[in-house]
Amino acid sequence: MQRTTITGIWAAAAIAAGGADFHVATNGSDAASGTRAVASADGGPFATLERARDAARALRAAQPGRSTPIVVRVGGGTHRLPRTLVLDPADSGTAAAPLVFEAAPNATPVLSGAVPVTGWKDAGGGRWRAAVDGATNGGWSFAQFHVNDQRRFRPTLPRDGYFFAARGVPVTNGTAFEARDGDFDPAWMRRDGVEVLLFHNWSMSRLPVDAFDPGARIVRLRGGTWSPGNMTKITGATRYRVENTASALGQPGDWMHDQAGGAVEYIPMPGERPGTTVGAAPRLDVLVRLAGDRKAGRFVEHVAFRGLTLAHTAWKLPKNGYSFCQAEAVVPGALVATAARHVSIEDCIVRHTAGYAIEFGAGCQTCRVERCEMADLGAGGVKIGAQGAEDVATGCVVRDCRIGGGGRVHPAAVGVWIGIGADTLVERNEVSDFYYSAVSAGWVWNTNATPARDNRILNNHLHHLGQGVLNDMGGIYTLGRQPRSVLAGNHIHDVSRTCDGP
Repeated sequence: MQRTTITGIWAAAAIAAGGADFHVATNGSDAASGTRAVASADGGPFATLERARDAARALRAAQPGRSTPIVVRVGGGTHRLPRTLVLDPADSGTAAAPLVFEAAPNATPVLSGAVPVTGWKDAGGGRWRAAVDGATNGGWSFAQFHVNDQRRFRPTLPRDGYFFAARGVPVTNGTAFEARDGDFDPAWMRRDGVEVLLFHNWSMSRLPVDAFDPGARIVRLRGGTWSPGNMTKITGATRYRVENTASALGQPGDWMHDQAGGAVEYIPMPGERPGTTVGAAPRLDVLVRLAGDRKAGRFVEHVAFRGLTLAHTAWKLPKNGYSFCQAEAVVPGALVATAARHVSIEDCIVRHTAGYAIEFGAGCQTCRVERCEMADLGAGGVKIGAQGAEDVATGCVVRDCRIGGGGRVHPAAVGVWIGIGADTLVERNEVSDFYYSAVSAGWVWNTNATPARDNRILNNHLHHLGQGVLNDMGGIYTLGRQPRSVLAGNHIHDVSRTCDGP
């Protein structure tokens, strides 16, 4: 499986200058008034978006008849979020006076969910070592890491290609298989946290290694695959890889988290120097959450994000592993909205994620993503809707976006996923470099009626998909009945599947 990193980021469109109600800066103070972009006698910027959110909420309460937007302008630099920024229905704007979070003119603000890692020391053997704030036993752990704005990967074997199981082994609990002679090294069991990545036809299971019997060559894994039957049955054709093995730490770019010591070990890439190398250890799985309540009829609405960069989200393997049936549809986005209406994300960048970039989930209506870049994604680009008919999303738009370099943690993810969605428009996007489909629409495997309808997938450029990793996929993948839906004008090329399945 290819492990490409992103070498360049398309610049977000400049945000036009104009008035702002509140300002946020990396050198600001939450004790300031927030009414100036730089410190002055009568004010200065806030330090955090949370403080600006609260100030905007108070301003709206004081001006209930306001007819102009409430604007929070975010200065350049890296804004490290201590927790997920949550907007609830009380933060809603109106059609005349939306709540706007936007980049300052000519600035590139990055909202990061990572802890910075510096202070590298030579650990011998070509390795560096650096402390990670709070990441010790009893603290937090991380499974993604970025260095100088590039994704780095934990050591994975084989370096290229796959191992193949000899056969599946029935067990009462968990999953087991017999390894082929010489493939599975008993030395890997000297460290906790070793994971096996089992590749199925159109999905991948990630399961922790529980035990290994070197005499019988039986590998026991905690947890099961999503289908104990034929869909994920382990046979002599089942491919797998082994990740996070200490003995494999040996190539430039490899890293491991030593949680007991609260440090990361890293083998530098050529040209990297300890004093100028900055690591990022993601801690937050979601950076921004719009949390409405569909059942109570309370929506987060009339909110806009413009010119911001969201980066560095985390995903940690559950104790008993992870396995999902298709499209990694349960993996969250860096920005997640539920029961949201009239939300726009414009001219933004989302990069270096562990999951999806943007999620318009259950009950979202007339939400849109336009002119955005989503790159170096652990999963996919945009998720719309949910898996149940009662959670239909309606009227959402993904237009003029570039979505590339996906599936780096979850290879079965897609560029744009529409679950149970209606009146969705996916138009003029470029989706490339994924290991599964570019666009997936629908979420039932039968002909039963659902609210899915009127979805339009038009004039997109979809290319370099599959790449020999998964199969049962395509440029556009549809499921179930979706009356009055249209697929037209799409340019699809360079789609290649693996040959070990349908």
